[in-house]
Amino acid sequence: MTMTLPLLPPDMFQEALLIIQTEADRLSNEYPDILQFMSYLRLTWLNMASKISTYHCSARTNNIVESFHNIAAQKLGITNINVWTFLDKLSHLIMDQELDLRRLNNGVKPRRFRKRATIELDRKIITAQENLTNSR
Repeated sequence: MTMTLPLLPPDMFQEALLIIQTEADRLSNEYPDILQFMSYLRLTWLNMASKISTYHCSARTNNIVESFHNIAAQKLGITNINVWTFLDKLSHLIMDQELDLRRLNNGVKPRRFRKRATIELDRKIITAQENLTNSR
């Protein structure tokens, strides 16, 4: 349940936490640490609901950033290289990223295609969010 909390609009976090708290109370005899977790959620997530919420966000993860870091590490290398080699590799990386940006600005898809499972999951999330908004 908690993993889906960021998919909600920020103004629904309080209500969702009450539902999760009910379930946590039910499980607390068997899993006493769950109450500490609930305290963490109330004190941390509730105060940052507007930052944590990915409601109606097309990018809900930091996978794009992690992907860029992997590409940068591959292109730049992680061994000790001299500054001139590093700057040359960095300029090539920047050119690649600028080319990707131009492609996006011109309506051309980026180099990588999204997996069918990811597209289907996005569709399910969007449908669930629309149903929530429409009180269905």
